[in-house]
Amino acid sequence: MGFPLGIYDDVTYEEWVMNLDPGDILVFHSDGLSEATDPDGNFFGITRIASLIEQNAAHNSDQLADCLLAEVQEFTRGTAITDDRTLVVMKVR
Repeated sequence: MGFPLGIYDDVTYEEWVMNLDPGDILVFHSDGLSEATDPDGNFFGITRIASLIEQNAAHNSDQLADCLLAEVQEFTRGTAITDDRTLVVMKVR
């Protein structure tokens, strides 16, 4: 969590290194996905995102992104989008 990239010139960000193996999946998303709500006000949630990634890990990155976005859309059942839904999916070869 931190400041969005590009908003302020003098912000420093935490840096870290991670070794990745073939088949690893990286998913970056805005809170617009995890905090998308259904008509009853329930959040889609990080746990649901992680579960969908695990269940659909065999898909390529485009298919996985489409699956995640479709599941969020179905969960919200047409309620108004009140936040951005930014998503980047990468698979290590």
